[in-house]
Amino acid sequence: MRDGPYVTSPAAAAETVASAGRDVDGFAVNVRGYADEPTATAKASAIRDHLLAATGRNDYLMVADSSRSGAPTSGDCNPAGARVGQDQILRPERDKLQLLWLTTPGISDGPCGEAPASRAGEFVPALAYAHAKRP
Repeated sequence: MRDGPYVTSPAAAAETVASAGRDVDGFAVNVRGYADEPTATAKASAIRDHLLAATGRNDYLMVADSSRSGAPTSGDCNPAGARVGQDQILRPERDKLQLLWLTTPGISDGPCGEAPASRAGEFVPALAYAHAKRP
C-alpha cells in the first residue's frame, strides 16, 4: 500500500500517527492519489484499527483526498484516463471517512504519463482539462 512517500502499510501509518502523541487529531490517505472511495475507506479503516489497538483511541478524523479518484486508472503517475473525483463530503460522524479535495486537479506527479514534460507539483492546464472533460 502506498498512500504517500512515507507510508507502506496501515501498521506503519498508525505507528507514525501514534508516535506524535495526543496532539494528533487525524490522518489523511490517498493524498495526490487515484484510489476510489471504497479503497480509500478500507485503507483509512485499517489505519484506524491499528491506532485503536495501539492507543485505545477511536476518535481520529479520517480524511481521503478525492480530487483525482473519479475513474479507475492503470498507473499512479499522471495516468491516462484519470478524472476528477467526487465532490467533497463532510460527514457529522467522526468515524466516517471525510472526502476532501486536497490536491488541485491538474497538478502533475512529475515527468510521466499524460504530462511527460512536466515537473512534480507543476499545474498543467492540459492535464486539468483532460481530467475535467472525461465522462
